[in-house]
Amino acid sequence: MIQHVVEGKPNEDSRVELKREWPQDHAKAARLIAGHANAARRENILWLIGVDEETGAVGAQHEELAEWLPKIQSQFDSLAPRCFDLNVPFNDQVIVALLFQTDRAPFVVRNPSFGKEKGAVIQFE
Repeated sequence: MIQHVVEGKPNEDSRVELKREWPQDHAKAARLIAGHANAARRENILWLIGVDEETGAVGAQHEELAEWLPKIQSQFDSLAPRCFDLNVPFNDQVIVALLFQTDRAPFVVRNPSFGKEKGAVIQFE
C-alpha cells in the first residue's frame, strides 16, 4: 500500500485510510473511525499513520498510543472498535499501522455539539 503511494498508484480503498499525522481532534477522529468501521461491514479496517496520499511516506510523529487511543475510545457510546498497532519501517521512516476490528458493529459516537450549541439535539451518531 505504501509503495503504491510512492509509485503514484491508487492507494486508499474502502478498508484503508492514510493519515499524514495523528488526528488530534479526537471527536472527529472517532467519528471517522466509526463511519469507516460501520461501512466496512465487519471487515477489518487499516489506518496508516505517517503516509500522505500525495507525497508518500513521511513517517509518523512520536505519539503514545496508550494516551491517544483512550481519548478516541472515550468518544464512543460503550463499544469502540478493537485496535491493534504495528510500527512498520519503510525507507528510513516509521509508519504506524492501526488495524481496527469491526466485528462488534454498529459503532456509535457522541455528538460533541450536543448540549453545547443551540439546536444540537442529537446526542449520539
